[in-house]
Amino acid sequence: MNTFKGQAGLRLAVVNPNHKGTYVFLQGTTRAAREAGKADEEAKSREYAEVLNEIKQKMADYGISLSELGGGRGAKGAKAARPRAGVAPKYRDPESGSTWSGRGKPPRWIAGMDRDKFLIQK
Repeated sequence: MNTFKGQAGLRLAVVNPNHKGTYVFLQGTTRAAREAGKADEEAKSREYAEVLNEIKQKMADYGISLSELGGGRGAKGAKAARPRAGVAPKYRDPESGSTWSGRGKPPRWIAGMDRDKFLIQK
């Protein structure tokens, strides 16, 4: 087994280098590695905040609104959602008067029963 020192002082071991793949196992995590990871996260966080502030400033300078950027929740260029028409009920519970369209999970009052008994006559 060959060992060598990697980035941030980590000891790495190469196991069975003659095998088709090279396997690298981390023998120990050092304080330096944890600190390096933490510093990377902090740097990304600072950079993110800076970029976000730059974008906000440019938007304010040029009078750009979120709607101009397509900040809606729909797909790009999507039309406004129109209300969906309800499906007419197909079954009625004679005891409670509850109805069911026949779509989706059946309600308790009809589950496992003969549905022909509950059909709404037109």
